[in-house]
Amino acid sequence: MIVSDAHTITAKVLPKQMQFLSAKGTTDPDGKVAESGYSGAFGGGKTRAVCIKAVMRASHPGAREGLTRKTFSALRSSTLRTLLEADGSNPPVLPPGTYTHHMGEHRIKLNGGGEIYYFGCDNTEAVKSLNLSGCGIDEATELDEAEYITLIGRVRLVTKAGLELYWATNPGGKSHFLYKRFHMGKRVRPAHITLIETNSAENFFLPGAYLATLDDFTGAFKSRFVEGKWGNFEGMVYELWNRAIHISDKPSAGYAYAAVDDGFTNPFAVVVAHLTGEEDLHVFGEAYRSKLMQDEKVDICKRMAEQHDILTFYADPSAAGLIQALRNAGLDCQKADNDVLKGIGKVQRRLAVNKTLGRARLTVSPACEHLLDEIEGYAWESGKDKPVKTNDHLMDALRYLVASIDRAGLAEYEAPDESVAQRAADTARVHAGAVVMARVPDDAVQGEEWMSADNEALWD
Repeated sequence: MIVSDAHTITAKVLPKQMQFLSAKGTTDPDGKVAESGYSGAFGGGKTRAVCIKAVMRASHPGAREGLTRKTFSALRSSTLRTLLEADGSNPPVLPPGTYTHHMGEHRIKLNGGGEIYYFGCDNTEAVKSLNLSGCGIDEATELDEAEYITLIGRVRLVTKAGLELYWATNPGGKSHFLYKRFHMGKRVRPAHITLIETNSAENFFLPGAYLATLDDFTGAFKSRFVEGKWGNFEGMVYELWNRAIHISDKPSAGYAYAAVDDGFTNPFAVVVAHLTGEEDLHVFGEAYRSKLMQDEKVDICKRMAEQHDILTFYADPSAAGLIQALRNAGLDCQKADNDVLKGIGKVQRRLAVNKTLGRARLTVSPACEHLLDEIEGYAWESGKDKPVKTNDHLMDALRYLVASIDRAGLAEYEAPDESVAQRAADTARVHAGAVVMARVPDDAVQGEEWMSADNEALWD
């Protein structure tokens, strides 16, 4: 039981969650804002911990707590639901009848206490005008350092709870600013810094079957999302991936394309993206379901095509039945470029930040939760030049999409940076120690057929 000034919240709390909730804010107005982090794996109760802490702190009269995530849409679809809605056997963090919700103002007034103001960091002008007693961040690895520092500057309203910026997140890479700021891997930290790290096994509320499923994961995916470890794991396929750079909730605009990875026992996976006038690719939608019949798959694609005005679907050439079924339904479905190594190189090239444009050419909406889970655990099979065939269904679809759209090459806005672009193009082929060069086959006829633009060997 957690007792606050205004009311009592009854909750089952893990020991590591309690440590996080017990971290104190700074009461000295001239002192540093306290910073508390809760880093955990799947099933670690991260979002719930942030919401409980926000309610505890906001229960003090005069408190004005912020609650945020990278984008407002992600906050609304996940964090706010945990705060206000029941989830299975879990009740809402904030009990009904204990607050008044001013939805138009994004403000929740606690009976007898202060208030919680919720917002997305994508509303930069609103963030700059905030005056908060504290602020909770869900999935903090999505933020860049400038956004984080801005939030610290907004925490300046001294209350009984003290000044505190607190967050929860899945682990990120060692290059992430939070890893450095919180002195991870070191025994000693500054007095105003608190870090709590946890893993899936430490949540004794999780069903045994769920833990057994997590234990089946291997490699980088298991290290990060089950064991709760930070790190740029050796063998990670998309080593340039960075949540602060590549997750974006920008408005969708441009021509819509989709790619499909067929499956029955394995999920049927679809990604949908807009190709902008500047040839940037923004993935804004996904489908991910198992044990679907062919007509159900077609219905999903038809609904997505109608909703997003999709021009073309790309599918694995081996899925001949699905391709024909989509065509029979009136959809334009083409055989995807399915060269695995070449496709990985093209995705990696889009992930590289273009120095002239100052941005990556591939971004993903935070709404694509299954894709985000897969990309950060997508790893090379040890000693081989192919990825591990586990949790890769949306990765295959993404590769089909990028490789097919970029078949004729991505438009260049600058001279290639050998340290990034070349590494991105070659990383797949040199992983096992052998470089594969495109060449004319010895028995090829040097004529129109070989030189045709449809000859995929020319694009290696």
